[in-house]
Amino acid sequence: MKLIGSKTSPYVRKVRVVMAEKGIAHNFVEENAWSVETTVPRFNPLNKVPALTLEDGESIYDSVVIVEYLDTLPGLRLIPEDPRARALVRRDEALGDGISDAGIAMRLESQRDPARQDAAWIARQKSKVDSGINAVSRSVAHRKGGPMTVGDIACACALFWLEFRLPEIRWRDDPVLRAWAESLEGRPSFAIGPSKRRQASTRRAIVPGITVSLAPTHFARTVGDISYSTGSDGRLSSLAAASRAPPWCETTIGPFGCRRRIHATKAWRP
Repeated sequence: MKLIGSKTSPYVRKVRVVMAEKGIAHNFVEENAWSVETTVPRFNPLNKVPALTLEDGESIYDSVVIVEYLDTLPGLRLIPEDPRARALVRRDEALGDGISDAGIAMRLESQRDPARQDAAWIARQKSKVDSGINAVSRSVAHRKGGPMTVGDIACACALFWLEFRLPEIRWRDDPVLRAWAESLEGRPSFAIGPSKRRQASTRRAIVPGITVSLAPTHFARTVGDISYSTGSDGRLSSLAAASRAPPWCETTIGPFGCRRRIHATKAWRP
């Protein structure tokens, strides 16, 4: 089998965790569906990841369909047979995927030019994320014992994605969620994918009018007087200060496109 996806996608991570828990051998092909050179439509005409190519060449998508198929294969069962228990697990999976949906919509809107952003839309998505996090705390993380399910995996992948892409949403402040997340992070299957806690920040000093180029540009943005761009993997590719910027600026940029904090400083020098 061949799994096509992005390492940063919470939906792809859900599938990868399921495959790791069940011990399913496969090839992982990293693809960026946003790239003009993407091959994702060969496997999913909707140009979305994940997509799973089976031994006979047939492809299945999206993550909900993929994990349902994977659960029928030999190994640990992550979706119960009992109809009621099954429905509750699938509900929890929908909850986790829904948090990811709203978080991604919120992030994409916030990446638009500030003059074109819809504050009401962002607020609506944020309310879904907040409500979803509360539901995970009450009905998923609060449960004690019992086997792990695909619902647990979906919710965990959603929260870890939020921490990675939208770290201002501090769900670990909830002690129930924090303890639950830490118990899952101890499993080898959850070592797959990006982690805010594993990121090592990169520091650069910049001078007005000077650009530091590190990799091919994939995404560019200007924050105040500072312009930066990232490569296709989300890592910093260039950094520049406008002529009116402070003489010394410090930027903290984590890998895979985590949140940037850019500010003037007099205390730090290259």
